[in-house]
Amino acid sequence: MATSIVEKSARNARATTKREQREASTERILASALTLFVSKGYRSTTVDDIARACELTKGAVYFYFPSKATILLALLDEIEDLMVSKRVARVS
Repeated sequence: MATSIVEKSARNARATTKREQREASTERILASALTLFVSKGYRSTTVDDIARACELTKGAVYFYFPSKATILLALLDEIEDLMVSKRVARVS
C-alpha cells in the first residue's frame, strides 16, 4: 500500500544522509503545499507560503521544484499512484 504524504513527513525527523535529507525536504514541501492548496486554494497559495509552512527558504523550495505548478504536478502524481495501487489491490 502506498505511503501518504503525511506519513512520509512524520519520518523527516530521522533523516540523516544527504539523500534522506533531500527526500525529507521534498516530502515536507509536498505535505505543506497540499495543506495550503486545500485550505487556501492553488491560486491563493504562494511559494513563500509553502516555504514558511515547511520551514525552508524560498530558494530551497525552488531548488527542489522549479515552480508552483511542478509542486502541484508532483502531488497529482502521488495521488495517481495511490489510486492505481488501490485499483491493483482490488483486482489482485
